[in-house]
Amino acid sequence: MPHPSHPQHKAVTLSIGATRFCAGQSAYSQIYQNADHALYDVKAAGRDSWRVVG
Repeated sequence: MPHPSHPQHKAVTLSIGATRFCAGQSAYSQIYQNADHALYDVKAAGRDSWRVVG
Protein backbone atom coordinates (compact mmCIF):
# COMPACT_ATOMS: atom_id res chain seq x y z
CA MET A 1 0.00 0.00 0.00
CA PRO A 2 1.47 3.44 -0.85
CA HIS A 3 2.61 5.65 2.02
CA PRO A 4 2.18 9.17 0.57
CA SER A 5 3.60 11.00 3.60
CA HIS A 6 6.85 9.00 3.68
CA PRO A 7 9.74 11.25 2.57
CA GLN A 8 10.94 8.63 0.08
CA HIS A 9 7.40 7.53 -0.94
CA LYS A 10 7.94 3.99 0.30
CA ALA A 11 5.08 1.53 0.71
CA VAL A 12 3.52 0.07 3.82
CA THR A 13 3.88 -3.73 4.02
CA LEU A 14 2.29 -6.29 6.31
CA SER A 15 4.28 -9.07 7.95
CA ILE A 16 2.57 -11.56 10.26
CA GLY A 17 4.10 -14.22 12.48
CA ALA A 18 1.85 -16.67 14.33
CA THR A 19 2.02 -19.95 16.17
CA ARG A 20 -0.30 -22.87 16.88
CA PHE A 21 -0.61 -24.18 20.42
CA CYS A 22 -2.94 -26.01 22.79
CA ALA A 23 -4.08 -23.96 25.76
CA GLY A 24 -2.63 -25.27 28.98
CA GLN A 25 0.12 -27.26 27.27
CA SER A 26 2.53 -24.42 26.51
CA ALA A 27 3.91 -21.55 28.55
CA TYR A 28 2.97 -18.06 27.38
CA SER A 29 6.65 -17.12 27.04
CA GLN A 30 7.25 -20.03 24.63
CA ILE A 31 4.15 -19.21 22.58
CA TYR A 32 5.22 -15.57 22.31
CA GLN A 33 8.79 -16.54 21.40
CA ASN A 34 7.55 -18.88 18.64
CA ALA A 35 5.31 -16.20 17.10
CA ASP A 36 8.12 -13.63 17.33
CA HIS A 37 10.51 -16.04 15.61
CA ALA A 38 7.96 -16.61 12.83
CA LEU A 39 7.59 -12.85 12.33
CA TYR A 40 11.34 -12.28 12.02
CA ASP A 41 11.62 -15.20 9.59
CA VAL A 42 9.06 -13.42 7.38
CA LYS A 43 10.93 -10.11 7.61
CA ALA A 44 14.26 -11.79 6.80
CA ALA A 45 12.68 -13.43 3.74
CA GLY A 46 11.63 -10.08 2.29
CA ARG A 47 8.59 -8.92 4.28
CA ASP A 48 4.98 -8.53 3.12
CA SER A 49 4.05 -12.13 3.91
CA TRP A 50 3.02 -14.41 6.79
CA ARG A 51 4.20 -17.55 8.53
CA VAL A 52 2.64 -19.90 11.09
CA VAL A 53 4.85 -22.21 13.18
CA GLY A 54 4.01 -24.89 15.69
